[in-house]
Amino acid sequence: MAGATGGVGAPGGPIVRLEGVGLHYRTANGDLLEAVRKADLEIVPGEFVSLIGPSGCGKTTILKLISNLLAPTQGRILVQGEPPSEAKRRRQFGFVFQDSVLLPWRTVMENATLLLEIVGIERDRMTSKVTELLGLVGLRGFEGRYPHELSGGMRQRVSMVRALSLDPAILLMDEPFGALDEMTRDRMNMELLRIWEATGTTIVFVTHSIPEAVFLSQRVVVMSARPGQIKEIVPIDLPRPRQVQVKDSVPFIGYTRRIRDLINGMGE
Repeated sequence: MAGATGGVGAPGGPIVRLEGVGLHYRTANGDLLEAVRKADLEIVPGEFVSLIGPSGCGKTTILKLISNLLAPTQGRILVQGEPPSEAKRRRQFGFVFQDSVLLPWRTVMENATLLLEIVGIERDRMTSKVTELLGLVGLRGFEGRYPHELSGGMRQRVSMVRALSLDPAILLMDEPFGALDEMTRDRMNMELLRIWEATGTTIVFVTHSIPEAVFLSQRVVVMSARPGQIKEIVPIDLPRPRQVQVKDSVPFIGYTRRIRDLINGMGE
């Protein structure tokens, strides 16, 4: 696995830098809408950062700006010291969404190798790479199954394998576990931390769940209601490797209360 750092931010410059980033656009009826305002953020290599805030605050927009799916109308974004378009060209981004977006007519192995097929990796290398990743997420032996034969959590694991198959420097995750029940979400949180610790991939994670953000992250970026602004960045100092029992601890409860108070003070 490329770039393993044990999940700890590497020394040196940031892998992602937002400098005064803003985005506004005109709606269908001609109104000017400001989605993001003057966002400043630095993320170091190997870091796990979550974005949280009221609905419509621009969390997903930030992901799209980082990955060059949207262009800022103000400010500057650098990824590995270069414009996001260059990082995109070099396939430095992996994406995981709330919907696993698996093709129903393809098996687990065929879905997981899809990106490698698209870029023309030869079959033996594809199979070897994906077999290793399926083992990492606990899906060895499920290679021939189809999406309808998998649970929601298993489908999201396949989606993560597909995203990691090209060894991206940055994994962008947009509420990937939002549709799962609480017990499955807890298991997937543990799986994700294990994968992060094994690969050292930088993760930027969007969630509406305050406990999830605190449990997973090294830092939690709290955003305001539209226009989305970064109101506070909360460092999370909890023991690692994280165990589910930490959620009952006084520090964990304190972090969740602090972030909830910040969000409640902004209004929906």
